[in-house]
Amino acid sequence: MKHTIATALLLLAATLTIAQPPDDPTEHMGEAAREKINALRVAFFTQTLDLSPDESKDFWPLYEEWKERERGIHKAFMKKHPRREISNLDDRAAAALIADDLQKDEDLLQLKRDYLARMQRVLPTAKVAQIRVAEAKFRRQLLERLRDRRGGDGNGRRGMRRGRRGN
Repeated sequence: MKHTIATALLLLAATLTIAQPPDDPTEHMGEAAREKINALRVAFFTQTLDLSPDESKDFWPLYEEWKERERGIHKAFMKKHPRREISNLDDRAAAALIADDLQKDEDLLQLKRDYLARMQRVLPTAKVAQIRVAEAKFRRQLLERLRDRRGGDGNGRRGMRRGRRGN
């Protein structure tokens, strides 16, 4: 039984570490920077998904509502289980963490199902299928821009690129 719990805790720790929502790069930015990033997102998605003006009018309120509800689910989980050393949890707290993490994942999946179905009413299915790819590409490009503007490799090291030293 102890081995089962230990294994479950190790798997949960790995899952929580890997599956944490990406930190919002705009979290510590001012309102002007957030607005600029949102404008970049709108332009990127509009071009990538080839949204017509009518499609954009219907898509954006729905997409923003989805993302806000997603953030709410993540925030509620993090409020209940702030990041801390998992190895210090007793069995009851660990079991609660596992149960809540699974519930969060189920809630996010149900939310995704609901919103993708709603989006199929306002966009062609082929465009809806491209949303997650567009999100990943946009996030990657945004992080690359931020890293390049800061002059580092994204790991707090200025002037050093992977495998090379700036001597």
